[in-house]
Amino acid sequence: MSGGASAESSYGGTITPSDSVATFHSAATIPISASVDPISSTSPSYRVEHVILGRVRGGYASTYTRSIRWWSAIKRGVIARWHVGKNVWQYMLSIALAYFVTLCLYPGIETEVVSCRLRSWMPVIMMAVFNLFDFIGKILASLPYDWTRRQLVGGSVMRIILVPVMMMCAAPRHSPVIPGEATPLLVSAVLGLSNGVLGSVPMILAPTKVEDEHRELTGNIMTLSYYVGLTLGACVAYGLDDILGPPASNPCGNKFWNSFTPVLFQHSPPPGVTTHHPLLQPLFNISRGG
Repeated sequence: MSGGASAESSYGGTITPSDSVATFHSAATIPISASVDPISSTSPSYRVEHVILGRVRGGYASTYTRSIRWWSAIKRGVIARWHVGKNVWQYMLSIALAYFVTLCLYPGIETEVVSCRLRSWMPVIMMAVFNLFDFIGKILASLPYDWTRRQLVGGSVMRIILVPVMMMCAAPRHSPVIPGEATPLLVSAVLGLSNGVLGSVPMILAPTKVEDEHRELTGNIMTLSYYVGLTLGACVAYGLDDILGPPASNPCGNKFWNSFTPVLFQHSPPPGVTTHHPLLQPLFNISRGG
């Protein structure tokens, strides 16, 4: 060093005082984020932030971090669903009850109603009536009307009366409590019409009762209620079918043939027709009461 003005560095260069000041100021202005990354650097680092950052990046704290985020997400989801459920629980109950009653009767019990007049066409007509009035009910649900929560829940609860009425139309199998075709067809029509209305209106109104950011969540909760009603109704339908018992081999007895063969043969064979043919003999025996 000559006169304190300059100094020779270890690599052979000369360092002046102005260079030292400039180097100090430039180092002081370097942001912390611009420091050497201990992960990518081969030299050891013992600064606290480097050790913590290195462990997180190296995977030591990743499991702990993921678990915290996972539990936080679950907590937020439960709280959000709780608040939404408190606002729309009447709609959830209404749609669950509506589909619960529907699955109790349709299609299981409806197809068990016997008609000696319509015979195998009776289940087809019953299901056609239900689907027709269900379609009409869904159209009515789109009409502007101020449905209250009490009306929707009350309507779904009142539909439960359709279950024992339809059961009396099908049980006991050999002689139903309510015979004929008019009553079960009327019950099927009411079941379909109410299903179309009460199965659609709650799903339409529920998302309008919450904030915009919770509407998608409300739709998911309503869909869950819908599936709960379907599942429980299907389970109860199995029990109702067991109450009916096994299908009767010939529920109408000889009513059909007694009303059919006299029209054909008037209790006596036409001239020139023999009754000894193996296919015609049973008809004449039934027509004669044999």
